[in-house]
Amino acid sequence: MGKMQVVSKLYSYEHGQKKFQDFFNNDFTLPKFQKIAGKNAVALIPKKKYHLAIAFFILAKDIKSACLVAVDRCQDPVLAAMMCRLNDPANEKGEITKVIEPWFIKRGEQFNDPYLSSIGNWLNKDFVKAVNVLSPLKEDDKVSKILNNEVAEFNLLTYGAEGAA
Repeated sequence: MGKMQVVSKLYSYEHGQKKFQDFFNNDFTLPKFQKIAGKNAVALIPKKKYHLAIAFFILAKDIKSACLVAVDRCQDPVLAAMMCRLNDPANEKGEITKVIEPWFIKRGEQFNDPYLSSIGNWLNKDFVKAVNVLSPLKEDDKVSKILNNEVAEFNLLTYGAEGAA
């Protein structure tokens, strides 16, 4: 995110973190240092330092591997979805869909959890479906009626007269 000098300076204040400080002083726009970061990330996984491995995968510009570690090792699909959304806000590559479908929507259906399915649909920006999953009455699709302007107009005078009678 362009703040590597800040990270390096923070590690300089921590005793015994000279290796990290020197490492973060490198230019990660160069393929050489991206490759080194990727190798370090792979080396951190057997040591069970998953969050640090995710950070190194991000430095290596390998968001797909970072998402896999977040989902498989950390069991954190929300972190994976956030990384995909930050990397590709318009979802042109479709990475976020690969995280949302199995971890939110399909699991919600599998375990009969409408809230999990609703979260998945909301993250997919399918807002009508997200609300309808929570609605017990499938025939009375209120949100779709509102969005399609099929709702009768609300008349305060008529409502007041009906309430007074």
